[in-house]
Amino acid sequence: MPTSVKSGGLFRTAVNIYVKRSSVWSEANAVYVKSGGVWQTVHQGYPGPGSQTFNTSGTFTVPAGVSSINVSLQGGGGGGGGGGWSSDNVTPAGGGGGGGGAGTTTGNFSVSGGTSYSVNVSSGGSGGGGMPYVGGSSGGGGGGNASAFGALLSLGAGNAGGNGGQGNRGLGGTGSSGGGNGSAGFPASGGSGPVTCGNGYGNPGSGGHGGAGGFGGAGNGGAGQRQCTGSGGNSGSSGRVVVNW
Repeated sequence: MPTSVKSGGLFRTAVNIYVKRSSVWSEANAVYVKSGGVWQTVHQGYPGPGSQTFNTSGTFTVPAGVSSINVSLQGGGGGGGGGGWSSDNVTPAGGGGGGGGAGTTTGNFSVSGGTSYSVNVSSGGSGGGGMPYVGGSSGGGGGGNASAFGALLSLGAGNAGGNGGQGNRGLGGTGSSGGGNGSAGFPASGGSGPVTCGNGYGNPGSGGHGGAGGFGGAGNGGAGQRQCTGSGGNSGSSGRVVVNW
């Protein structure tokens, strides 16, 4: 609540109020008056600039005296796809695609002291499982959930990387809001010859790289394997929310 003082015949808003104690002037954080037996605030000093960072979800309460904030949302990265599996020594076992990176978005908002806002920090997407040795299919990576600041601002996470398979490779996930796209997995190289688990002739397909992001890194895809279960993709990292005033 601002306080007005009369100076030179004009009322002016006092930004700060000072009191002298022991010959030292100090800023008063607040001024109260007693009215009808109840103490009421007549002046609330500005707390000065500050910042609060959220690495996990929570609640932000606007400090008393703050009327505007800047919010930066940084999304989580998408998870990489799982690697493929090949039952022979000829068919390429493709690697999973890298997850998409998430970007950053910011906004300025008018607020009132004491107001609370829910803060959701994006989790990174989960990595996809590798194609089982006994057959089946590998899993694509998971996309993370969105970062959000109340109903004022939101940002999606990076998308998931695709799964690798026999004779193919997983595609990279697309980035969100300026985040880079993940690269596709690489097919296996090699030739003929006996193949055993962990000791194949030729190289399995490696996973694609996760896309670059404003903060939350994306997961790399898992490597394809021959006569072994494909490697799982890596999970994307979580996002972050920063509030400045």
